[in-house]
Amino acid sequence: MRHLLFLSFLLLTIVPSTNADWWDSFTDKVANAFTAAGEWWKNDASPKVRETFDSTKEKLKDPEFHKGYMEWIKEKAIAAKEFADAEIMPHVKEIYQAAEDAVKQVKDEDMPVQKNQNDSKK
Repeated sequence: MRHLLFLSFLLLTIVPSTNADWWDSFTDKVANAFTAAGEWWKNDASPKVRETFDSTKEKLKDPEFHKGYMEWIKEKAIAAKEFADAEIMPHVKEIYQAAEDAVKQVKDEDMPVQKNQNDSKK
């Protein structure tokens, strides 16, 4: 009995300290990960973001950049309009015409029904 009591006491004192060691190592790992992430952000990411921002700001201050950009937009807009006119609009017109035809058919089919209902009310 004494051995069982001693063994129980020993287990009860060892198990919580084991759990505490596990928890401490977990919190240390999490804290180290956050610290490493913060250092990476400060030392690597932040300077790269600043450098990219500054270079973009300098490009946007250059009038030649805007001129080239506007020419590129015009070229792409013309190409997009030509593509839409040649490839997309014929299909859109067909779909629109089919929808108009369906509406006309429904109206034509409903007209006699509506006249019959009006005639029956008289």
